[in-house]
Amino acid sequence: MSSWSVLALLILQHVTYKCDALVITQMVVPGHVQRGSDFVLRCLYDLDGDSLYSVKWYKGSHEFFGYVPKETPQFRVFPWSNFTIHYDELEIGKVHLKAVTREAEGRYKCEVSTEAPHFNTDYREENLTVYDIYSDGPSMVGNPTNDLKPGNQLRFTCSFRKSRPKPILSWFVDSQETINKVESRYVMESALAASADKSSGSGMELWSAESELSYWPTARQLERKFLNVACRAVVLNESIYQRVASTNVTTASALTVQLQQQVQQRSRSSIPSDRSSSSSSSSGQVSASMASSHHSRDSYSLSAASKGQGGSSNARPIVVLLELWLFVVGLSAALLS
Repeated sequence: MSSWSVLALLILQHVTYKCDALVITQMVVPGHVQRGSDFVLRCLYDLDGDSLYSVKWYKGSHEFFGYVPKETPQFRVFPWSNFTIHYDELEIGKVHLKAVTREAEGRYKCEVSTEAPHFNTDYREENLTVYDIYSDGPSMVGNPTNDLKPGNQLRFTCSFRKSRPKPILSWFVDSQETINKVESRYVMESALAASADKSSGSGMELWSAESELSYWPTARQLERKFLNVACRAVVLNESIYQRVASTNVTTASALTVQLQQQVQQRSRSSIPSDRSSSSSSSSGQVSASMASSHHSRDSYSLSAASKGQGGSSNARPIVVLLELWLFVVGLSAALLS
């Protein structure tokens, strides 16, 4: 190899080394921020002995912050929205954005350059998403016919209003996520309603969601007379926004219902046919739990009344009073629950 070739190789290695000397060591851009909040951008770099020419921040192609130590003024801010931009003179490349609007969403770039003779430049880019949440959380209601008993399907509706991006609604029964018989709908807010907050840059992409769950209780849930239903709303991901609404569904056991039916049958057998329909209506109001707790005593009283009076019509007032008492107790229990 000739001396000129060796010299050229050394020069190339030197230039390559100096081009790699400047490096941005860290760029801090939050991935997600909520509309109206504040956040900080940071750009850390290593000049490796070179002199700094400039540090600049871009949002897309728009330069909104620049520091050039040899110019006057050294710091410059070029706003592109109605939120506030501050810089930190103690840490060059640190910028504060306050009360941001949706226009803050996009791709951010930090660019650092050095002085002559090398004029090196390095840059890094990161994306930022701005999200909106107007709702306090999901709202859940149950169907009026919900009753935890064999053969009855439970129905629930969960709604979540106004967020960006779309909220994701999911259902849990006894802490287990379920997708069985789930129907979800999304509605975008109207242009008029969404543009009413133009000063905040809320835009037009505010979404409301509604989801319906139809659920058949399992044999185990019917046996233990209890199940929990929860609706979860997530915006972006669980670490950004997550809220849960839940409710418990309880019922009487099949045994208690059977005992209630036995009491009703005994009452009908002790009352003439012209009063049987009225008796059945009154007894049907008795709560299953109260019928279970008083079954033994009620059965004994009914039997004693029938035997003591020889089945005559004198037993009717006693039975009617007993049914009235059961009706009042059952109604009170239902109201308290």
